[in-house]
Amino acid sequence: MQMMVTSVCISPPKLTLFYGLRAPAISIESYLERIFRYADCSPSCFVVAYAYIDRFLEK
Repeated sequence: MQMMVTSVCISPPKLTLFYGLRAPAISIESYLERIFRYADCSPSCFVVAYAYIDRFLEK
């Protein structure tokens, strides 16, 4: 069996607003409630998002 090895140039990720030095002092439940309140999305949008996240985590 042969394995092909290729060289890949990987650049460091760009820092965004989601990077921080420590975890925020807010629970995940509170964080999700905050997103629900301020994102102006319908409840069905969050159900579909949950389904996609669940499928992603299964792979």
